[in-house]
Parts: sequence; C-alpha cells; structure tokens
Amino acid sequence: MRTLLHDARLSLRSRRLKRRLRAGQLEELLQGNETLKSRLDELEAELSEIRADSRRVAELRILVEERLSRSAATPLQTPRPE
Repeated sequence: MRTLLHDARLSLRSRRLKRRLRAGQLEELLQGNETLKSRLDELEAELSEIRADSRRVAELRILVEERLSRSAATPLQTPRPE
C-alpha cells in the first residue's frame, strides 16, 4: 500500500513537472515569436526605405541623363530659352 501511495505521488510530481516544462517551453516559444515579429517589422520598414531610396535614385538618374543629353546637343539642337 505504501508503495502504491509513493508511486502515485511520484506520478503526480512527474506530471506537474512535465506541465511546468511544457508551459516554460510555450512561454519561450511565444517570446521567440514576438522577437521574430518585431524583427520582421524592422526589416519591412528598412525595405520600404530602401525602395523609396531606389525610386529617388531612378528619378535622379533620369534627370541627369536628360541634362546630359541637353548639354551634349549641338548648338543647332539646343532649345531656346522661353
């Protein structure tokens, strides 16, 4: 009888420890998930900035090419100022 009671207590302790372990693992996973979400938000913000910079660079490249083509024009091709 003592052995059965002792075994039951050990089994109960074992189940409690397993639940605590699973709860700890779950908490750890949730924290890791939040960290990853935060990092993803940061990377998405950086990507938006990079895309905006890229668009601006493309716009500037077009302006430079237009001005270069105007400056390379022969005097007959140079448009008159208005």
